[in-house]
Amino acid sequence: MSTSQLMFLVIGLVLSLALIWMAFAGPSPAKESARRLQAVRFRHSENTNDKMEAQMRKAVAARKPRVHKVAGSASRIDALAMRLHNNVAHGLERRRARLAELARALHAVSPLATLGRGYAVLIDRQSGAVIRSAAAVDPTTRVRGILVDGEIALRVDDSG
Repeated sequence: MSTSQLMFLVIGLVLSLALIWMAFAGPSPAKESARRLQAVRFRHSENTNDKMEAQMRKAVAARKPRVHKVAGSASRIDALAMRLHNNVAHGLERRRARLAELARALHAVSPLATLGRGYAVLIDRQSGAVIRSAAAVDPTTRVRGILVDGEIALRVDDSG
C-alpha cells in the first residue's frame, strides 16, 4: 500500500470515529425523557397549586353575603327608571313641537290657506290650465273658480 492510500484510510477512520462519537455524545433518550417528564410534573404542579388557590378564592367569595351590593340597588333602579321616563317624555315633547312647526310651515304654503285668505284659483274649462293673467282670457272663455268652500262656474263678460 502506498503512503497516500494509507493516509486516506487513516483520515477515513478518524472521521468515522468522530461521527460515531458525535452521535452518541448527546444526552441519552432515557435521560432526555426523564428530564421532560420532570419538567411536565413541575409545570403541572404549579398550575395545580394556582388552580386550587383560585378555586378557594371563588369559594370564599361565594360564601360572603352580598347584602352590600343589593342594598343600594332599589334606589339606583328607581333613579334609572325616572331618568328613562324623563328622557322619553322630553324626546316625545321635542318631536311634538317639531311636528307642530312642520304643520305650520306646510299650512303657510298650502293653496287652501291662500284660498282661506280670500283668493280664488281660476281654471280654463276647455284646456284645464290655470289662468294667471287677465290677458289670457277672452269674453267667450268659460272659467271654473275654486274657492275655500267649493267651486263655481264663471263666464267672462269683459277681459279688459
